[in-house]
Amino acid sequence: MLGMAGVKPGAHVLDVAAGAGGQTLDIAQRVGPRGSVLATDIENARFDAVVCRMGLMLFLDPLQGLREMKR
Repeated sequence: MLGMAGVKPGAHVLDVAAGAGGQTLDIAQRVGPRGSVLATDIENARFDAVVCRMGLMLFLDPLQGLREMKR
């Protein structure tokens, strides 16, 4: 799948529904130090801050998105 997605050295990859991050680590190895990978998941987590500069307008339900960010 990573090969079919074009994940190669220097690529910048978004890993959606990353879970525990096993695949994310594989991606990070493939892209190397010149690339990047951002992993997201819907699992509960604790953060010190949530930042969303220009994405809220793209949510199907912006109010629910804000509720989830607060949670």
